[in-house]
Amino acid sequence: MSHLFAALSVLRPAGDLTRSEDSPQVTNPGVMLESSRRLSRSCRSSSSLSSSHSFFFLSYCLRRERRWWAIHRSSEDRCGFWERKVGLWHRTVATYGPGDAEDYLHRKYTNAYRVDVPTFEYLLRLSRQDLSRQTTRFREPVCAGKRLAITLHWLAHGGTFEQLAEKYCIGASTCHAIIHGTVTFLKNNLVKKAIKFPTGISLDRVIAGFEALADFPMCAGAMDGTFIHMQKPAIWGDTYWCYKNYIAIIMLAVCDHRCCFTFVDVGRAGCVGDAYTYNESSLKRRIEGGVWLSERERDMNGTLVKPCLIADSAFALRTQVMKCYDTATYAHQRRFNSTLTSTRQKIENAFGFLKGRWKILTKNHIRDPAFMRDVALVCTALHNVCQRANCRYETHWNAPSVDYVQIGPALPPVRLQDMPGGAEVRFALATSL
Repeated sequence: MSHLFAALSVLRPAGDLTRSEDSPQVTNPGVMLESSRRLSRSCRSSSSLSSSHSFFFLSYCLRRERRWWAIHRSSEDRCGFWERKVGLWHRTVATYGPGDAEDYLHRKYTNAYRVDVPTFEYLLRLSRQDLSRQTTRFREPVCAGKRLAITLHWLAHGGTFEQLAEKYCIGASTCHAIIHGTVTFLKNNLVKKAIKFPTGISLDRVIAGFEALADFPMCAGAMDGTFIHMQKPAIWGDTYWCYKNYIAIIMLAVCDHRCCFTFVDVGRAGCVGDAYTYNESSLKRRIEGGVWLSERERDMNGTLVKPCLIADSAFALRTQVMKCYDTATYAHQRRFNSTLTSTRQKIENAFGFLKGRWKILTKNHIRDPAFMRDVALVCTALHNVCQRANCRYETHWNAPSVDYVQIGPALPPVRLQDMPGGAEVRFALATSL
């Protein structure tokens, strides 16, 4: 033991053999090197100390204090929006019982997360196993419910990760990892369940729904495109500039009579148009290949009409893609244009509900087109879940009119080459109305 104290005394003054927490730490490399040399000479002069003991004393004396990789937060500092506000909502329901208290809880969830309580619980059951993390001896993990709430809050209100992290009392890097992980999970597991193109019995329901809505026969969906806001990417950023004078990616979508999306193609640069996106999409390949919309046929005035999609003048006229007459001279043409326009309003309503409920599509700081594509897909899937669950939609959520009106000079009309057979099918539909 005498050699131990002799070795330690080389680095510390006499009487200070135990380092206190308030004592300064030696960080000068020259002083540390000189101290190691003095310690080595002292250890070599002591015949009773072995070389292993000398190495132990050297490593012990030169060891630096452990630095924590995250800020330590007390239990009170970790109580953010989820612990305080959401916990208060549930305690209110438990105190006053069902009835008005449950409606109060649904309204609070809808305003904060854009989904009601049953829908939030459905999403939590779907993702609990994958979003849960293991508890370690260092800290307790963020629970699955809080992870889902943080992601839904970000999708519903937009903003930066720093603002959301401060609201939920977590680190900004933790918030970033939670949102990216949850969005990836929902894209891989929810999108395929929520967005399905109608076939078989579901196709019959969609056709009957559109026919009951505006008396338009053999309509399998309304198709249109819209722009999704984002920041300028670092690579090929100018190609994402759209004609509405902002950076965006384009989304091509088809919806049914309930404003639920049945097909979504998103991620192309904003400089391309709706027609180009349709021509390069899997939707066109599957329709023309007979995979979709080939199960039903109806004889109309001697013409066999298959289920078709209705679109605006940006698309070419095809046997299964209908659009309005450019010049409506006769009564049946005007009647067809009016019916098709009122029926196609469903896709405009669907885009309005989508951007109104999920503000991240109009207000974000995302520069990665791939991640923006995943976010848009997740938002469309969540939109379908909310529509089928009849979640409340508030009118003050509506997106600004800049997303729907044209900014700047009007573009010249584009005349697309109509495909053979499209005019005959349109005439058969127009005369049957």
